[in-house]
Amino acid sequence: MISAKYLKIPWGVILAFSVSTVYADEQNIPALWMSELFFDRCVPSLLDEQTINGNGLDPLPRDTALSIGATTGRAWMPFDAHVSLSDLNTYEGNFYGCQVQWHSLAAEGRGDTINYGQVIDAFNTWADAEVSQGRLAAIKQCGDRNEKYLRVVESRTERSQPVRFVLSYDSKIDFIFLMAGETDLVGEAEAC
Repeated sequence: MISAKYLKIPWGVILAFSVSTVYADEQNIPALWMSELFFDRCVPSLLDEQTINGNGLDPLPRDTALSIGATTGRAWMPFDAHVSLSDLNTYEGNFYGCQVQWHSLAAEGRGDTINYGQVIDAFNTWADAEVSQGRLAAIKQCGDRNEKYLRVVESRTERSQPVRFVLSYDSKIDFIFLMAGETDLVGEAEAC
């Protein structure tokens, strides 16, 4: 259920909820968690210029969080999937962000896998809708979604700093992450 707080956000959350509902039939727990953590926790918090929180998730020890890229030392993971939500900040403290990442090595021992196509489709559906409404701008889309794929879009809404949203995937190393981070300049489309 979407909280009243998120309904104040001018874009994205209702669509993200719809995307996660559409993919609920597929029941790939890691992919569902990636969508929930990114679209329901990372994106709305960042756009509201708030810090993310891990309420209801297991907090990771600070050293573990730092080792997976949580530059603030704050990261969380659901108990039933090897997917983490990390808090990010630049060294100068000027730019804030969050990242959702699949941890394939940790999942390997349990035989867990992630449905990459489900994650890519959810991100692309959301990004395409937001670009068509003028709330995001397409920055970069490279590669083959079945092998190695990168997509970057950037906010075009009123906010103190623009936000870039990134999907990065590489099938050869069993890797996928979603990231949202503030940036100091408004970007234009980039070549691959």
